[in-house]
Amino acid sequence: REGAEYTAEKLADFGGCEFRAGGTKGEYVAAINAIGDLRRSWRRALTPAWDVVSEWSLREPGKSRVPVPEAGVRAAITLACCLHWTFFALFLAFGWCAVLRPGELLKLRRRDVTLPSDLASRSSPLFISIRASKTRRNRGAATHQHARVDAADVIELAEAFLGEMRPK
Repeated sequence: REGAEYTAEKLADFGGCEFRAGGTKGEYVAAINAIGDLRRSWRRALTPAWDVVSEWSLREPGKSRVPVPEAGVRAAITLACCLHWTFFALFLAFGWCAVLRPGELLKLRRRDVTLPSDLASRSSPLFISIRASKTRRNRGAATHQHARVDAADVIELAEAFLGEMRPK
């Protein structure tokens, strides 16, 4: 036997062996991609090999890393406050705490931020309405998205800088 289906079957077997032997998922993915690059017409037939990658990911999830240490973000926010760069400080704080994309942050207006004081509360979280999210046009994605900030120091910062500004 030979051909795309046979190769995909053998790649899937190889992936199982690599997983059991303690190999790396990255090397296995590189092997699949190498076959796909050599025989572009076989790419669709390599589904069984990609299924092994999916199974591998479920059994051994990858580790996420923080792109910037929290101390670095706090230092940048502090510096922005010292330089009276109020909105940049909020940009950094909201981006970090609410995990927002830069494009979403740049489009924020006061009316998009609901402070606890707007709700006549002292203990509620801060809510951010994301008007133009990156995923808004994806099928099945929410058309209107929100983010929540629970960090007391960020809420206090937002209250100090935005509290006097009333949403329109």
